[in-house]
Amino acid sequence: DDFISNGGTIRKIEVDKLNPNILVAATSNGIYKTNNALASNPIWTKVFNGLAASDKDFRAVKFKPNSSNTLYASSNNIFRSTDGGTTWNSMTGPGTGLDFSTLSPFEPFRINLAVTPANNNRLFAYIWGVKNGISTIYIYYYENNNWNQLYTQTAGHLAKEWLGFAVSPVNPNEYYFYGYMGVYGSKNLSSPSKKGDYTSNGTYADGHVLEFQPNTTSNPLLFFGHHGG
Repeated sequence: DDFISNGGTIRKIEVDKLNPNILVAATSNGIYKTNNALASNPIWTKVFNGLAASDKDFRAVKFKPNSSNTLYASSNNIFRSTDGGTTWNSMTGPGTGLDFSTLSPFEPFRINLAVTPANNNRLFAYIWGVKNGISTIYIYYYENNNWNQLYTQTAGHLAKEWLGFAVSPVNPNEYYFYGYMGVYGSKNLSSPSKKGDYTSNGTYADGHVLEFQPNTTSNPLLFFGHHGG
């Protein structure tokens, strides 16, 4: 299909925790979904290609916790579907709290997403882009139909591939991300501080993945995947 012919790259696969037969994938050529993942030959269908030509290179896709119908996806914009992926709408723009035109000269390029079962109605976004030729990130969260900015950082040693990002499954106010030369985070939905430096024991540069231990009700471990391991 066109995914293979266009040299597609799969960047994220999400399992519907309410139905393991349903998987969605964020790819460089759109959002794909299968409803028979456990079959010997599952059928994948493209369900979203963005709302504009520049939208189709997706970095993340998430199910809203405890829902099979609500999906979030991100490329250089953020989208939501409330019907299982059939139709999609942009979650940004005038009146939403996140209007990229008001952040000019910042230009978004790639966005990672995070959700937490500790608050089903909250969505977090890690936005990477360029401002005046320098890499810049923004951290936002969405709740009550509005985006709220938590943090921004402009530095040369940031990259669109280093988008490690996670929210605690037991504390909806606790979040972590890879920023300039280390891991940053906060436990109370405030501006973050650096938690792990490039030179500290067990921490290395270029953080691709941050993931919390699943299926625990207290003190989950946080795993960090980087160029050192």
